[in-house]
Formats: sequence, C-alpha cells, structure tokens
Amino acid sequence: MTEIVAGPATGAIARSTGAFRRAIRRWRFHAGLFVLPRLQTRHSLMQGIAMNMLSRFAAVLALLMGFASLAQAHEYELGPLEILHPWSRATPGAATVGGGYFTIENKGDTPDRLVLVSSDIAEKVQIHEMAMSADGMSSMKELTDGLVVPAKGAVELKPGAIHLMFIGLKHPLKEGEPFLATLSFEKAGTVEVKFVVGPAGAAGGEAEHKHN
Repeated sequence: MTEIVAGPATGAIARSTGAFRRAIRRWRFHAGLFVLPRLQTRHSLMQGIAMNMLSRFAAVLALLMGFASLAQAHEYELGPLEILHPWSRATPGAATVGGGYFTIENKGDTPDRLVLVSSDIAEKVQIHEMAMSADGMSSMKELTDGLVVPAKGAVELKPGAIHLMFIGLKHPLKEGEPFLATLSFEKAGTVEVKFVVGPAGAAGGEAEHKHN
C-alpha cells in the first residue's frame, strides 16, 4: 500500500481550496445583498402598478355607473298616462327661468289634459308653446287652458316646441342635481316626478324667443 505523505505543497493546496470556498461564500453573501433589494424593488414596483391599475379601473367603473344612472330611463304611471323621462337644463347663476321637458303617453280611450304644474324650485310653472311669426321671429305663449293629451296618443314637450317654463327660480338648476315637480291632470289626477338636470346645451340648442 502506498502511503501519501502530506507535504508543503499539499498544505498550500488545502489552504488555497479553503480560501476559494470562503471567497465563494462571500460572493454569494454579497450577491444576495445586491439581488434581494432589486427583487424587493421590482416586487414593490409591480404592486404599485397593480394598485394604480385597480384605482383607474374603479374610477372608470364609478364613472360608467354614474352615466348609466343618469341615462337610465325613468318613467311614471298615472292611470292610463305615462310620463317619460322628465329632464331639464342647467341654468346660469343669474337666470330666473328654466325649462322642463318630457313625453306624455295616453293609453286610454279618452283624452286628458295637463292643467297645472308646481315645483318648490320656482315661484310658478307655466306650460308654453313656441311658435314662428310671419316675420320669422319665434315667440312663446302660455297655454292657459292646459295641454291636451289625445286618447291613444302622445305629446312631447321638448326644446323649441311645447315645454314647461319654471319662472322665478329660487336657485340655479345645476347639472346632476335633480328636482321634483307635481303634474296635475284633469282626469288622471296628480303625480310627482323627478327632473334630471343635464348640461346647459343638452339635447340641442334652443332658438331665441321672446315671451308674450
């Protein structure tokens, strides 16, 4: 059997091997100190991006829900009558009048008549009709006898035609802030409806006119 005798060369090799192993351990330690913060920073960055995307999604969802709520059809039944989508326009701060619009459908066999409208937002409410004069000027007149709703028919109140006029506003009409009004009919009775307030230019511009 051959005996291996450790000599100076063997000790040097052992020392070199140990030093190499210690160097590897130190490199791994320092590499961990360098890589771990980078991994943590990347993780934090990804978390921030995810939270930002969630926040944006929530904001968009809330906006869409708001639009859906505003655009949602709202209608009221009163006997054979249906009042569809009451709405109005925002008014400037100094304005003293505002308009009101909706559609009345009569499913009954006899005509009815809208005779009175009231609301806490104005001193009085009148039913107006816009007409064009021979000289091309538009004007409005109050329908003092009320508005007839024919049997099996409908009447639409809209800008530039028949509409409500809220006179003596107690405060400006603001977009997104609905208000209540009470409609009184000759036969069907009364019903309280909510007017949705849209922007000042909603549903097209209204022609200039004068009151008679």
